[in-house]
Amino acid sequence: MKPMHIANWSAHSKDEKELLSSSSPSSAEDASSPPQGGQQAGGERKIGLWMLVGLTYYSVSGGPLGMEPAVKAAGPALALLGFLVMPFLWSLPEALMTAELSIAFPEAAGFSAWTNAAFGPFISFLCSFMSWLSGVVDNAVYPVLLLEYVSNNGAADDLPLWVQWTSILTFTIAFTFLTWRGLDVNGGTCVFLTWFILLPFSVFCLFAAPKVKVSNWLTGHDGPIDWRVLLNILFWNLNYYDSASAFAGDCKEPARDFPRAMLLSLAFVSLSYLIPLAVATGAAPDARYCDGCFVSIANDLVGNWMGGWITAAAGLSCIGLFIAEMASDSFQLMGMSDRGVLPKIVGIRSKHGTPTVGILLSAAGVIALCQLDFTAIIELVNILYVIAELIEFAAFVKLRADFPDTPRAFSIPVRTPWQAALFFLPASIFLLAIIGLSSMLSLVISGVALVVAIAVYVLTCAARQQGWCEFHPVNEGWNQRRDPRWVQSLVSYATGVPPDAPGADSCATATLNSLNMNSTDQQQHEDNGDAPSSPGGLGGALAPQDGDGAFI
Repeated sequence: MKPMHIANWSAHSKDEKELLSSSSPSSAEDASSPPQGGQQAGGERKIGLWMLVGLTYYSVSGGPLGMEPAVKAAGPALALLGFLVMPFLWSLPEALMTAELSIAFPEAAGFSAWTNAAFGPFISFLCSFMSWLSGVVDNAVYPVLLLEYVSNNGAADDLPLWVQWTSILTFTIAFTFLTWRGLDVNGGTCVFLTWFILLPFSVFCLFAAPKVKVSNWLTGHDGPIDWRVLLNILFWNLNYYDSASAFAGDCKEPARDFPRAMLLSLAFVSLSYLIPLAVATGAAPDARYCDGCFVSIANDLVGNWMGGWITAAAGLSCIGLFIAEMASDSFQLMGMSDRGVLPKIVGIRSKHGTPTVGILLSAAGVIALCQLDFTAIIELVNILYVIAELIEFAAFVKLRADFPDTPRAFSIPVRTPWQAALFFLPASIFLLAIIGLSSMLSLVISGVALVVAIAVYVLTCAARQQGWCEFHPVNEGWNQRRDPRWVQSLVSYATGVPPDAPGADSCATATLNSLNMNSTDQQQHEDNGDAPSSPGGLGGALAPQDGDGAFI
């Protein structure tokens, strides 16, 4: 086991063991410590269990919508099998990992903090950038999906172009504002919408169930199976549990609520896909299954009133999906700003405690990408997310290897790094299959995204060192000296400062800049509640170092 180092915790009275084994992250805070990254101003945490379930449900699913192309790609049998098996193969490992590490790192940086603790700020930034970009691209799906349902025939392209753009802009502006209004509003909205969405599909299942024939589930698929579409639809509908980590800093009782919320969300998501799909394919095996076609199936099996109800539910579902995704993406950016990784302006909170700049950045990305084809969006979302998720899995295994005996408030029952690797092996194989089946265009775009991520990281490091814009002080655990040597060389080339020169590391420079802030700015910073946070739980301790301060 490597030696532990608690970065910047010398002013705290609690010892290492107490910080790491606390049953609630809030117990790791004392009167002298600033609020956790992502925590509401004034120390108020607004997210309870059911709000967390609602936000997670809409980050992952939002109801049995968008699953129809799986039937078109592979037939009823394989589609049903996929939605039966994948929650255990893929969703459960991701959800349990999110529960354990969100408790260990209760801050808005979320998985950025996990991956930084394991690999340092550069790899963490790559993971965060790819995940954020995936989330922005994913959010561009919902205006398209809403139009598909409104058109009632899965053909939003038939609508006049001005109608498409007017609808997209109206949707984006209205629900960007709703996201900006606060996590408590978002969480309450998602709780209400969850039940509202599930009700019409429950009624549909009750009315259509008598028409189900089990033999229809075994109906053969016409033509070859489109494995690429099938796997991408399954993955897209069942991922993003880790997005909930961005809400850990605002969760009232993370140690109690995160495991429960992940398991409840997993159950709601899995059943809300599997049961309506089983009823639809069992009663209407010959229906034209495409994105947005559940409405026409409901019309045929139950009546037009049922199709109209599902159309309304689909529209409201897109609202929940949009605000949950945008909230997660923008709070992740805010958490990275709190850690000094992104400029300070990115993390400035509104009067509602939401990151205004982060929300605007996400909204701009949605508008730029929303005219992409639905299937193209899904595939691009998935491959970007796969890269981030593989890094997260590797981070979990490495933290198990580096700190096997560290007490955790909640822990997946895998004690050794080999057991952890085996636990994630099936999910990792699935992720690699997604990459292997991706189109060349998606692979090229993801490669370009990685290059852009490296360039942005180098640029932000240079901006921090040269004082081009203001950053929060960098905690020692996020020190640039942990980066690979070639990355430090790129930063050195951009700034003209040798990597080993005094003050070349981001931590020293950012801290020096922070000391030069005048007292008025500092007081305003504290009053706004956007002060950078000291880490709680494992976040304050999982920073392995050797004796001279260079990270291993």
